[in-house]
Amino acid sequence: MHRLDRDTSGVLVIARTVPAAASLARSLQQRDASKIYWALVRGVPAQKRGTIKAALAKEGGHGQHGSDERMAIAERDDDEAKHAITDYVVVDQGGEEFAWVAARPVTGRTHQIRVHLASLGTPIVGDFKYGAQAARGKGAIADKLHLHARSIDIARPNGGRLSVTAPLPDHMLKSWELLGFDAEGAPDPFAGRGKKR
Repeated sequence: MHRLDRDTSGVLVIARTVPAAASLARSLQQRDASKIYWALVRGVPAQKRGTIKAALAKEGGHGQHGSDERMAIAERDDDEAKHAITDYVVVDQGGEEFAWVAARPVTGRTHQIRVHLASLGTPIVGDFKYGAQAARGKGAIADKLHLHARSIDIARPNGGRLSVTAPLPDHMLKSWELLGFDAEGAPDPFAGRGKKR
């Protein structure tokens, strides 16, 4: 099935039966699903719309006991590297300090969106693992992870489509209000752009 990082909020699809789980897993594997995440990042990406294609590999030796695992951008010929693609769009921005980014992972690697957005020089607010001090909020913007699984559209095991949207958690809603972002009036920034690659 799909999963969310520990501090990421939002939509999570869980199957109630083994056949349903197998069907949903096939949809994810065949990329017949569209997941959209919203993030608040520090800074504004130079390109307002783009695709990040950067392989990821595990990088150990972090944390208090050296056992905290991180992902890092890797060379394609690295044996441990896994191909990773993320589409993104800047939906709105708060000056040059913050941007609301919609991200759509085409592949599903651990910490993919977090690493990819940080690689643009715009780490997610509250993501100290990949953004260090640059990921700090400012003023009333909390230092909590600002990454939210906003929606998923996936084939239902018994036919048709399942489309689910989750409201922003309180800390992100407060940040959106402070920055004047309209969460309710936001169109799908990926509408009309294919799901599969």
